[in-house]
Amino acid sequence: MHTLIFPQWQGSGDRADVYHGALQAATLPKGAIWQVPVSPTERDEGTPDGIRHGDVLTRYAAQAFGWLREVEPETLLTIGGDCGVEVPSIAYLNYTYAGLVVLWIDAHADLNTPATSPSGHYHGMALRTLLGAGPRRIQNMIVKQWDAALRPEQVVIVGAREFDPPEWEYIAANAIPVLDAASINESPEEIAAFIASADPRYLYVHVDVDVLDPAEFPPIFYPTVDGVKFDALLAFLRILGRDARWVGAGVTEFGAMDAASFERFRVLYEALEAPLRIHQ
Repeated sequence: MHTLIFPQWQGSGDRADVYHGALQAATLPKGAIWQVPVSPTERDEGTPDGIRHGDVLTRYAAQAFGWLREVEPETLLTIGGDCGVEVPSIAYLNYTYAGLVVLWIDAHADLNTPATSPSGHYHGMALRTLLGAGPRRIQNMIVKQWDAALRPEQVVIVGAREFDPPEWEYIAANAIPVLDAASINESPEEIAAFIASADPRYLYVHVDVDVLDPAEFPPIFYPTVDGVKFDALLAFLRILGRDARWVGAGVTEFGAMDAASFERFRVLYEALEAPLRIHQ
């Protein structure tokens, strides 16, 4: 298993909180690790390609794409950073594994385009970029490297509860399943078993910690009320880890952690790492 540490924060706005969280999390992985050299202060003005800090983000993405092309990991854990850090990882694994299913476990669908985003923040476009409608230069990298955009039928959204109208329109038009936070809290084992019973050939699991209830994990960068309970998320992940073949996972969008939060994060990290080691 390989681990990609990607402390990119520029996709989430003008605060580097998630940079510091990623560096803390980087103390957990062992073995084959590579870190994208992200600056805690670098930014650019304007909105190149319709995204804030677009030149910086494009350069960081190119570095991640280059490492993936050179190393060709069999299984991959990505630690961010903002949600955009997983775009190169998922694009690579989608090219590598026919039949990949992506579980997008997140309080937000991240399905905006540069034209529809209210903020211009790239992290709100990450999944839509993978589906073929992201910032031009990053989109061109995916096409050039692997020509392998996700299809809507490869995506299941879990725990989302804040949507912009264009995101709902895209979900409805493409019949993307959305499992709400309440269903995970009430029946995590049943929901996980239901997903596993569909027999996804290969699974990628994205976890933005804002899927959690903010009271359960205070370092969430974008706290969103009525989230998934921590123990319910763990139960959900552990059953999926037992019953499905994982080839990738990612965890994103958390700031600096105190000792109690770091211990809770460590438990979450282990729940994401273990299935990748089992199935490599």
